[in-house]
Amino acid sequence: MKQLYVGALFLLIYLTQCISSPLNRSQVALYSEEEMAFQGNNIYSAIKESTPVSRNSEIVNYVECIAENLIRGLGESTQLKYNWEVTTFEDPQVNAFALPGGKIGVYEGLLE
Repeated sequence: MKQLYVGALFLLIYLTQCISSPLNRSQVALYSEEEMAFQGNNIYSAIKESTPVSRNSEIVNYVECIAENLIRGLGESTQLKYNWEVTTFEDPQVNAFALPGGKIGVYEGLLE
């Protein structure tokens, strides 16, 4: 009987939190878009404080050019929704990330 209540609770949460993604797919939203953007901004700030930002203008310009084209491809409503910020990090990691709220980070190691 307890399993039935737990199952019903999960079904209720699923039905009340179901939204459509930008690709018109159903998804469960446990956090609002504003909460996700706030968390993304906090994480982005923490990464920028702990990881040196690249001073290589050639690499930074290259990354920004690519990011601008990707953002442009998202469509006007998404472009205008966020204050997009792109940072290139001086780090040999082969990695990049995008966080909620329009924050993009690319590590120099990815470009080698």
